[in-house]
Amino acid sequence: MSTVNPLELPGRRPVRYKDMIKITSFEKVTSFLFALNFLIGMFFVAMFFMWLGTVQIVRIEPVPIVMVEPKPPGDNPKGYEEDVEAPGLEESQDFTEPRIEETFLAVTDAVTATSGALVAMNTGATSSSHGSGLGDRRSPGGTGGGGGKDYSDRWKINITARNIDSFARILDQFNIECVVFGGGVSTFDYAKNLSDTAPTKYSLEKSDGRSVYNPSEENAIVWTKELCEKAGIRTAGRFPTHAYPVELNAILTKLEFDKAQAAGKTMDEVRRTTFEVRGAGGGFQFVITNQEYQVAIRR
Repeated sequence: MSTVNPLELPGRRPVRYKDMIKITSFEKVTSFLFALNFLIGMFFVAMFFMWLGTVQIVRIEPVPIVMVEPKPPGDNPKGYEEDVEAPGLEESQDFTEPRIEETFLAVTDAVTATSGALVAMNTGATSSSHGSGLGDRRSPGGTGGGGGKDYSDRWKINITARNIDSFARILDQFNIECVVFGGGVSTFDYAKNLSDTAPTKYSLEKSDGRSVYNPSEENAIVWTKELCEKAGIRTAGRFPTHAYPVELNAILTKLEFDKAQAAGKTMDEVRRTTFEVRGAGGGFQFVITNQEYQVAIRR
């Protein structure tokens, strides 16, 4: 008599797990290719970052904004009335052009039949067609141009210091040079590095175009002469002043423009701007202490 195990179901087969987890050759090749591609990709990424480290990036600095000075008042051309030279060909028209009377006489001689008509046309003219006045450049409408003032007429720069050494350090910080001209000398003599024991001196045949401003303080005028003489420049009978670099001129123009804009004014309305040098963080800086404006004319 056969016995049946109650825990076994009829027709049940044992499971072979070995065949289920077996790795085929296709899967091996696929895994190898995937790993190879991954390594190659990582290699190229690493090489790319290494190449970026060798590239020098050229940074383009922004173009500095240079304030354009307002146009100074224009000027009309000179007339002959203000000419200091001897009369030229322009004023010899009375001698080169025939007068109306001479023209009438020639016509009368040529055509005697029309003499009556010529007499009727006589209006008493005593000159040729050009006017008798020579004129000058003054006009009732004022001058042309932008109507604004030039820097030399509009700016007042106060450089105050305790002594000449501090005054020289202020000029050196802003690259302001002393320049002497006139007095029968044809050259422009410059002095820089004014705080040194022996300032540097050089001369130019003509001005290099830098803006020139006169010191307004009495001590600054005296110290400017002393610094020029310290550099070996003769100042007797000559005119010593200060030559400002283009960069400093642009900074002062920007300060003036911002001050006028904050007050709701245009540059043509600015009559005078007063600058002053003050200490700031171990150095010096320019500040605006006062700005005056033109009074609007009521119409």
